[in-house]
Amino acid sequence: NYLNHCYLVTVLALLLAFVSAGYAKRLRPAYDRNRKLYDGVLRTLSENLQGQHVVKGFGLGGYENEKFHRANDEYRHQQRWIFRQTSMYSSIVGFLTQINLIIVLAFGGYLVIKGEMLLGTGLIVFNSLLQTFSNKVVEMANLATALQSSRTAAQRVIEVLDATLDIHSAPD
Repeated sequence: NYLNHCYLVTVLALLLAFVSAGYAKRLRPAYDRNRKLYDGVLRTLSENLQGQHVVKGFGLGGYENEKFHRANDEYRHQQRWIFRQTSMYSSIVGFLTQINLIIVLAFGGYLVIKGEMLLGTGLIVFNSLLQTFSNKVVEMANLATALQSSRTAAQRVIEVLDATLDIHSAPD
C-alpha cells in the first residue's frame, strides 16, 4: 500500500514534467512571434522618427500613426496571450505540487495513526523533503519561462551578428 502511494506521487511528478514539456513546446513559437512583432513596432517607430519630414511633407501623419497603433496592438495582444499561458502553467504546477503534498500528508497521517510511522522523524521530515522538492519543481517551472524568453533573445542576437553587411568600407 505504501508503494502505491509512492507510485502516485511519482506519477504526479511525471505529469508535471509532461505539462512542462508541453508548455515549452507551445510557447516557443509564441516567443518567436513576439520578438518579430516587437521588432515591427520598433521598426515602425524608427522609420517615422527618422522620416518625419517626409511623413509631414506628404500628409501621411494619420496613416503612419494608424500603422504604428496596429503594430503596437498586435504586439500587446501577443504579450497578453503569453502572460495568460504562463499564468495558467504556473497555476497548474502549483496545483500539482499541492496535490502531492496532500497525498503525503493524508497517507502519512494514516500511517502515523496506525503506528507504522513516527510523526516527528517520519511524517514531518518526509513532508519537509517533499516541500523542498515541490519548491524546486516550481523554480524549474519559472526557469522554463525565463529560458523561453532568453532563447528568443539569444536567437535575435545571433541573427544580428550573422547578418551580412551590405555596405563595405573601401580598403584605404
